Amino acid sequence: ILALGIRKVSSLPAWTAAAAAATVVLGPLVGFWLVTVRPDLWALALDLAGMLVLLTRWRHRPWSALAGFALAAWLAWSFKQAAVTSLCGVGLFLLIERQWRGLAMLVSAMALAFAVSLAAGTPLYRATVMFSGVPLHYSATGMVVMAGTAIAKALPVWMALAVALALSFRRGERSAIWADDITRLLACTAGVGLVLALAAMTQDAAAENYMFIPTAHAALLAARLWVRLKARRLVAWAAMGGMAVLAGLGILMLAGRLGVLDQRPVHAAFMRMKACVQDLPRPLFVHNPYLSLPWMSPSDRPYVLSFVYDRERALGKPFAGDGIGGLVGAGHFAAIAIPGDEVPKVLDGAALDGYVPVTGACHNLVVLLRRDVVRRRDGADRRQMPANH
Repeated sequence: ILALGIRKVSSLPAWTAAAAAATVVLGPLVGFWLVTVRPDLWALALDLAGMLVLLTRWRHRPWSALAGFALAAWLAWSFKQAAVTSLCGVGLFLLIERQWRGLAMLVSAMALAFAVSLAAGTPLYRATVMFSGVPLHYSATGMVVMAGTAIAKALPVWMALAVALALSFRRGERSAIWADDITRLLACTAGVGLVLALAAMTQDAAAENYMFIPTAHAALLAARLWVRLKARRLVAWAAMGGMAVLAGLGILMLAGRLGVLDQRPVHAAFMRMKACVQDLPRPLFVHNPYLSLPWMSPSDRPYVLSFVYDRERALGKPFAGDGIGGLVGAGHFAAIAIPGDEVPKVLDGAALDGYVPVTGACHNLVVLLRRDVVRRRDGADRRQMPANH
């Protein structure tokens, strides 16, 4: 879809458009996200599909173009609620162009679509979509680091766009280039997308996925500017320079100077811990967000904490059974497994007096058994001993 969009807004050959699209979608920016079940790639595809409809029909059939775009934008939002780059960018474009009827149609259609989605969903769906009651932390430093990494992973696109933008404001070319409505439209979507991505990446638990859609729009804008500039070679050289830098970073990574090459030691460690916790009595609580997953420590009732659980506890949010601490205090768990080698005295505010640590039970895990479970095990071991022991 991105390759088709680049072809639509420029005169680039098909192979060049495909290479540019592959740099975004198949390059290091997207990376392993291609093989996950996260909704980001579907949101990206539908966002670009809406833009392709708009770019194809805008000048000839603007109303049907907006209708098709609105449908795709709603579907993109349905996969990931942060995927509003095109929607906000197109809305800004219509506002700047004083296309009041088109803006009213788009706003009305999206408001209706969002309202129907939220009304049809369950209370849990609405709370999840709106992040109701979720305590989030924000960090400008984290955003700068994450944005820098994301831009570095798609450097050919951003370098080409930076040079193309600089050239587009040269005297003698500026008025002709920016008189084009498609150029202004893409500038709105790329600019708004970048601002929204930077804002989203200030929250903790954010990642480079927020830059997927803005980078695709940056590629569309760079291609559009390229076809309208006189000094096209400078833009091409900028893209190739970005590719060279990216290749250099890849060599450093393969040489072990950047990033992580091999996750097998981590995998092996978790497999050892998984083999151990499978033999522990249930109910079991594993104090690790990955090891507690149902396929890592199978149980009739797995206890998997959200990434904001500790913050919600600190805010006094009520939990069934008073949370993990309440269940520990009540002796609900037959066994508790905690990564590390130090035996804690307290877990989630509850004393672990009713539990006995089992020395050497698991590699890199502190295992605690409820006292009555220990007594039953000791009794069973004595009954199984030979008579002459």
